[in-house]
Amino acid sequence: MTKIILSIVAVIGAVGFLFLSSSSSASHYKMVNQLMDDPSPFVGKTLRVHGHVTEGSIKEEVRGQDWTRTFELHAGGKTIAISHVGPAPDTFRDGSEVVALGKLTKRGDKFVLDAVELSAKCPSKYEGAATNKQKSPLMQWSTPATVPTAAAAPAPAASAAATPPAPGY
Repeated sequence: MTKIILSIVAVIGAVGFLFLSSSSSASHYKMVNQLMDDPSPFVGKTLRVHGHVTEGSIKEEVRGQDWTRTFELHAGGKTIAISHVGPAPDTFRDGSEVVALGKLTKRGDKFVLDAVELSAKCPSKYEGAATNKQKSPLMQWSTPATVPTAAAAPAPAASAAATPPAPGY
């Protein structure tokens, strides 16, 4: 009987530990406009913020041995300031789509995301492929109704001068 009780206690403890450890490391995911509609509840919390880099907002400098950058993300007519220390992705530039992971802070009357990680998406690889696909004459297929089928194709005429049989291998 004590083995059963100890087993139940161990299982409950393990499930509780997993729940607490996963909920403490979980981060919210918000678009810039969603976050900036009501940012106060997220101050001091870790979250991912998704938007586009505002043109001309990137300011970078080297402090010590680290790259430090500030910039703005925008989406849906709202913006948020981002502060980041460390390397930036290769595709990070004005107008790029970025997801920043960090802690939201309030500095005076301004909200700032102190980012520890930046992920920039590369739209050219996929959007360009879709654009090229639409323009390519090779990709403009006929509708299935106009594609000839084996049943609709005329049978070759039998003649005495037919091609010789292929050699056996």
